[in-house]
Amino acid sequence: MSGFLNFSKLKVGQQVLGVVKAVNDLDMCISLPNQLTGFVTCDRISPSLTAALASIETATEIPSLTSMYQVGELVVASIVAVESPKKGGTKRRLELSLIPETVNKGIEDDSFVEGIIVVGEVCSHEDRGYTVSFGTGGMVGFLPDANTISPLSVGKTVTCIVTSSFQNRANRVITLSLDTKTIAESIFQTKANVCSLRCGTMVQAEVKAIKNSHLTVSFSGHEGKIDVLNLPDTVMMRRHKDLDLAEHFPVGKKITARIMHVDVEEKKFLLSAKTNIVGWKCEMQTERIGERVEGATVYRIDVGLGVALSLGDEKFAYAHISRLSDEHVEKIEGAYKVGSRHLTRLIDFDAFSGIYQASLQPSILKESILRIEDVHPGQIVRGQILKVEAFGVVVSITDRIRAICPKFHLTEVQTDQALKSYHVGQKYKFRVVDCDPKTRRITLTRKKGLLDSTLPVFTDYLQLVPGNSHDGYIVAIRNFGCIVRFYGEVKGIVTVAEMTDEYVDHPQDSFFVGQVVRCRIVKGDANAKELTLSLRKRTGPKSRPEGSKPNEGERASKKSKITLDDLVTVN
Repeated sequence: MSGFLNFSKLKVGQQVLGVVKAVNDLDMCISLPNQLTGFVTCDRISPSLTAALASIETATEIPSLTSMYQVGELVVASIVAVESPKKGGTKRRLELSLIPETVNKGIEDDSFVEGIIVVGEVCSHEDRGYTVSFGTGGMVGFLPDANTISPLSVGKTVTCIVTSSFQNRANRVITLSLDTKTIAESIFQTKANVCSLRCGTMVQAEVKAIKNSHLTVSFSGHEGKIDVLNLPDTVMMRRHKDLDLAEHFPVGKKITARIMHVDVEEKKFLLSAKTNIVGWKCEMQTERIGERVEGATVYRIDVGLGVALSLGDEKFAYAHISRLSDEHVEKIEGAYKVGSRHLTRLIDFDAFSGIYQASLQPSILKESILRIEDVHPGQIVRGQILKVEAFGVVVSITDRIRAICPKFHLTEVQTDQALKSYHVGQKYKFRVVDCDPKTRRITLTRKKGLLDSTLPVFTDYLQLVPGNSHDGYIVAIRNFGCIVRFYGEVKGIVTVAEMTDEYVDHPQDSFFVGQVVRCRIVKGDANAKELTLSLRKRTGPKSRPEGSKPNEGERASKKSKITLDDLVTVN
């Protein structure tokens, strides 16, 4: 087993340490060792959250994962699926679980000892702290308020350290902590069996052997490996000719590291001595994502893994072997040379290694969407369906950007059959209805009238020009009018008199919620975010049929000014 972690070494049931790099509506993207990425769907976080999701029918009811997890948070996960590339594709997907019962599988009661990192679900908040379930044999821990950073949500899975553990007459009392300083300073130094040494636990390791790309170390009665990308920062980014591991880590030298991957069946461990991992403090940098760098220089080649690149401004990046070309690269050393210069694009930030990820692939160099900030309301995108749920479909726009197309937006006419024609793996064209980078929530539509519209997309009240026409969709209908929504937060009122060229008594008989309509702007106030619209094809007054009386909607509209609140609160 070499020191590098890659897809070929990953198996279902293994533990791995990771860093939360993005929190989406229905999943989290986890940065893993050695440029790998995994995903945790919301039904693989905790039993209580899974139960809550089972009763959801609309997209607006989805619990917010952004209120439970933070970017940069370290987590221990269990591998539940290693998916091979789809037919004709090259991308593999790694599915993870945070459910304590899955992550803690095999751990014994006497393994909950001081210094061990464990995973548990927040069950309740008591007078002075939280009860935490480990999902194994009824074992429960106590997390004092003083040992937490911020209030915790019931159902959140926490990765914490055992600060004390003792057996009283009734049961074992386990005290936990989430305090960064406590976790960063706690070293587990006693002997333990392979099931007791959990991912994330910090150990004092001793160098036993040195290879070109990794160290072999011993700790707590076991042996493990530390690869070149998981050495302390002062060594990890050294140039090819300066990277003499024997000089920095002679046999017998002690090194502080965390367990980052455990293969219980093979009794093998991989560790990380990265400064941010040992210090239990990781950060995301996103400022340069998407940037193209002319003449990035290869200054180290890690055989079988990737190349380290100098960006020319004392900044560095790393290109994984899978990101060097659109074609399969068999041998890096045969295709790339130290000192060679390449057009490179910074595609992401590896929160685990604390370095930008780069790509030399021609397809990526010309890609228009790399970040959620590249997605805008009204934009046409192509996506692949990842999941079909009762509330709609989950769509992958890129490897790391997810979106939701609610059932409301799958078809123009709302029917119970809307979901039946959609299946996992299908690719479709969508239009972005709304995008919020802060919450990472993207809403899409498949309504044909919006997808095929050739009129200017209306995404901001500042764009309003009386007389201009735009395509939108009806979100509410009352006797005195309807609300039409466009893109982003833009919406306006159509009074009953402006809904048709003919008089109607009940607009609900002629229109339906979800219908795409072409609107003409009558008037508006951008600062007040007020907009009055018309659906009529003709302008000017219309004559009332002889003997007819004003309907309820006309009487209400003349009685007072109609506002959006008179109709409905629109999500």
